Amino acid sequence: MQTLNIFAAQWVAPTIDYFGLAPELVLAGGLCLVLMLDLFIDERKKWMLTAISSFTLLAAMVPVLMLALSETEVRTMFDGRYVVDNFSLVMKAVFLLAGYVVVLLSSSHIEQGEYWRGEYWFLLLTSLLGM
Repeated sequence: MQTLNIFAAQWVAPTIDYFGLAPELVLAGGLCLVLMLDLFIDERKKWMLTAISSFTLLAAMVPVLMLALSETEVRTMFDGRYVVDNFSLVMKAVFLLAGYVVVLLSSSHIEQGEYWRGEYWFLLLTSLLGM
C-alpha cells in the first residue's frame, strides 16, 4: 500500500509582474478610495466621487499605453492564467474609454436629480475591473 505525502511537494512563489497588473491595481486603488470617501464625506461633497471616478479611469489608461509601447509583446503570469498581450491591451483601452464616457454622460444626470450615491460609481468601477 502506497501513501501519498502531500507535504513533500516543493512550493515555489509565483513571479508577479506588477507592471503588467498596473491597470487593474490602479482601478482597485480608485475603488477603495471611492468606497472610503463615500462612507466618510458629507452629502454635499459627494460630487467629488464623480471626479475621482473619472480620474481613476484616466489614470488606469496610462499603464495601458505604457504597456502598449513597451518592447515586451506578451507577458504571462500565474502559469499562463493571466496574459497581457496586444489584444488584451486594446480591449482594456476600449473598456476604460467606454467607462469614461459613461462617467461623463451620467454625471450630469446624477447632478440634475441630486442623486449623490457612491454605490453607482463603486459598481461602475467594479464592473470595469472585472472586464
